[in-house]
Amino acid sequence: MASTGRRHRRTALISIVFLVGGAAALAVGATSPADAAGKTKPPPADTYTVYRTTADGGEPTIGFDTARNAAVYGAGTDDKRLTWNDSTVPATMTVAPAKAGTSLTTLDAITFTDQHTNRTFVSQLAAACSLFSFSDDAGATYTPGQGCGVGTVLDHQTVGGGPFHAGAALQATGAYPDAVYYCAQDSFNGGCATSTTGGLTFGPV
Repeated sequence: MASTGRRHRRTALISIVFLVGGAAALAVGATSPADAAGKTKPPPADTYTVYRTTADGGEPTIGFDTARNAAVYGAGTDDKRLTWNDSTVPATMTVAPAKAGTSLTTLDAITFTDQHTNRTFVSQLAAACSLFSFSDDAGATYTPGQGCGVGTVLDHQTVGGGPFHAGAALQATGAYPDAVYYCAQDSFNGGCATSTTGGLTFGPV
């Protein structure tokens, strides 16, 4: 705190990096306020802590539920809910099961969280379509949904979502306000499908 009596806020930059083998590294950097002479103090050195998720599988992806301050980390057919206790240095991480009931087998694994609604989607490629579920409580419970849409075959699927563009032809048809997109490609072309029901069903893009 500077001696001028003005309040200064420390700004922290936080990123999560997942390493090979299911390890997670939390990097925290901070900028310091000016000292009494008005000179900017150098920020402290960045520090890294490695956290083991215990999720065993390939093709890791991650979503973050801001409402519950929890990350949902997926690898293969496994998902874990990750939360941190910041009262200790370094912070301690708690790992809890967050596996969807539809995660039985996979050729490609995708875990995605819509930052506008905090709904997490888990997609497991199964031949031409996918096994698919979504969660509104950071992986504590799931609802199965339609795994793909018309013209979205065969490989390397991905899931995304966010608010509908103003004036878009497609708009939400249920309580869920955002669009959900499912896309895939079959080596020479690609296709996408849009859900207006929060992932329950998919139609053409």
